[in-house]
Amino acid sequence: MRRLLAVVKSTLLILVVSCDPSGIITELPPRARPKSVMVCHNPSSPEHQKLCSEECYEVNRVHAVCWEMPYEWCEEFTERWINELCASVIRERLR
Repeated sequence: MRRLLAVVKSTLLILVVSCDPSGIITELPPRARPKSVMVCHNPSSPEHQKLCSEECYEVNRVHAVCWEMPYEWCEEFTERWINELCASVIRERLR
């Protein structure tokens, strides 16, 4: 009985240590990570600093562009918009 109790305790400890309290997956396995991500640059659009899409290019907006961001930035920078962008990449990849 003591041995079973010890196994249960160690299993629970492993589960507690390995889970993100928010329940959100914050990383992709190395094979699932893209090399880069296309990012919308259009300050007048709600799509600015999000994954590039058709909505990034609004009618009559000649300054809207999509640029390539290295995925390593997801691990290197802490800016809110980069965190949100990387979270959307993770959601897309896990569908």
